[in-house]
Amino acid sequence: MAARLKPGGDWAAALLAEAQLYQGREQEALAEAMAAEARWPRSVPVLATLGNILRRQQAAAGEADRYLQGALEIQPGQPDALYGLAILTALDDRTERSQWLAMLRAEPFSIRADRVRLGIAALESVRLSERGGPLWDLSRDGQRLLYYMQFRKQLEITDVGGFGLANQVTDQDSEKVAASLSPDEQYLAWVVADQRGDQLYVQGTNASGSHELVLQGTRGAAIRRTTWSPDSHLLLFTEVVDNAKARSVRLRCWDHQARREVEPPERLRLAGFGDAVWTAAGDVIGTVTDGGQQALVAVAANGEVFVLRPAARLRAYTLPAADATLSRVVYQAADLTAAPTDGSEGGEVPVMTGASSSTGALWTPDGSRLLVSVGDTVPTSVTMGGLADGHQVLARMEPLLAVGPRPTRLELRLRHRHGPRLSGHIRATTVLDDGTDGWTQTVKVNLTIGGEATASFAPPDATPGVHWLRVEVTLNDTADPPRWYRSEVVP
Repeated sequence: MAARLKPGGDWAAALLAEAQLYQGREQEALAEAMAAEARWPRSVPVLATLGNILRRQQAAAGEADRYLQGALEIQPGQPDALYGLAILTALDDRTERSQWLAMLRAEPFSIRADRVRLGIAALESVRLSERGGPLWDLSRDGQRLLYYMQFRKQLEITDVGGFGLANQVTDQDSEKVAASLSPDEQYLAWVVADQRGDQLYVQGTNASGSHELVLQGTRGAAIRRTTWSPDSHLLLFTEVVDNAKARSVRLRCWDHQARREVEPPERLRLAGFGDAVWTAAGDVIGTVTDGGQQALVAVAANGEVFVLRPAARLRAYTLPAADATLSRVVYQAADLTAAPTDGSEGGEVPVMTGASSSTGALWTPDGSRLLVSVGDTVPTSVTMGGLADGHQVLARMEPLLAVGPRPTRLELRLRHRHGPRLSGHIRATTVLDDGTDGWTQTVKVNLTIGGEATASFAPPDATPGVHWLRVEVTLNDTADPPRWYRSEVVP
């Protein structure tokens, strides 16, 4: 939107209202949009923005439809109108998806298209409680929060809403960081900074005063994250040496059952792997640092490694966290950012702009909310949604993410997620299109509901240089939004 912004006028007013809505200032956004509509009653961006704001208010649903439909009637192909049409489609729960695809094809890397792709039409931020301090972990059922009470310098557990009594679970007088709660809620872990090497402590949740220093970290390195295995036996922690000249990452492991440090599980012994967090399903999300670049990956329980986000500059994916379905991920860069997890380019949506947090964000189990401590002091709940998720299938194509000769075969791995109620097998038609060399290949495979399949392509020799490949998957007659992958072929 900003790329086509004209100086002043209706575009600026619409953008201001949209920005206020993004920041959770809904009433200010509505007032700005209403004033803009009075001045520019036939402006497509103003009508689309006003409709988007009103659709969040149940009492104004009819008014929202009127403004969104008005934008469509004035200029049906205009991107703001298409975005409004995508919203209407989601609200009406139609199965027709041509509006979504038109939106995403028209401007595949715009913020609007990215929001449609992630199912995020609106963001709403609400302060959880008056208790200030970093949020560190969330119980598996999403009901209890582990956070650091800065005034007392202690870890406490309270309900997510912040309305219940807080239970102080530590009494050690120290600044505690990188804290985590074991899945069975029997143990806590935290880190205390020390010039000789950061100190890792473990304690029972109902045994205040029994904290134990289990190991001393490496001098000059910072322990930035701790995470427990699903069975609450292993504790992973990431040591980082980060300076202007170089960056090194090391993943270490404490076996609390054996009460000694051990090597991380073999599948996690990847060069440069760190910032790791264990999911309830047993996958481990983390970053792989290689030279001056960083990629975001998931290591499955069977050892397979999936690229969730393509290689980018260092520190692009700090403190990552994935939702329960492994379809969306958030990480801390300049902003708290949400993105898809198929390894494709684009799709990043700023969730909170200019809101830093040294603890990252926590997903609720249903994936509808993020819990984050803004500036490490304001515990905040961010609700995301408003649009149906555009993807029915998870797709991954790792070979395209590396610089080098085009591989002789490209494999696109498909996994069915959700969608219309279907029985038996789904016919998946996958189209791979290289606009640079002008070739297209189509592969059809059978995909069971909830199952996996592989579409294999044999591309011709590629022209050296950067290639953008578009992948489109159709399940029976229902198309998924297109995905874009970047490949650089060297002579």
